[in-house]
Amino acid sequence: MKNTILMIVLTLFSGTSFANKETDYLIEGCKQLANMYDNRSDLNFLNNITLSPSDTLMAGYCKGVIDSFISFASVRAYRCGRYNNEYCQKQLCSESNWYNIAKKIALKEPESDIDYNESINVEDIIVSGCQ
Repeated sequence: MKNTILMIVLTLFSGTSFANKETDYLIEGCKQLANMYDNRSDLNFLNNITLSPSDTLMAGYCKGVIDSFISFASVRAYRCGRYNNEYCQKQLCSESNWYNIAKKIALKEPESDIDYNESINVEDIIVSGCQ
């Protein structure tokens, strides 16, 4: 019985920490990505050769998430108009340059800019980088 209760408690707490780790992973990955490039198209060669494979993987994760968001999720459609008969669009991200978004996300600090009492997810972090 004690083992069952312990497992339930650990499961509940691990779910909340996973969400925080996901956003922290994105922020750290964007820091690595911003450091890898001097600008959008020029790799910083000296910094690039000193990165570990895990840092490179984190940077690739950041770029992939940003590119996917720009391509597929940056515009939201919702019902609007009289009697909700029309569809309107809301632009969540007006920025289309992944490098600029990554630089803005990289300026965030995982523990100070995010209030863990609120439910912040990866999409919220990217939208804040688009502004």
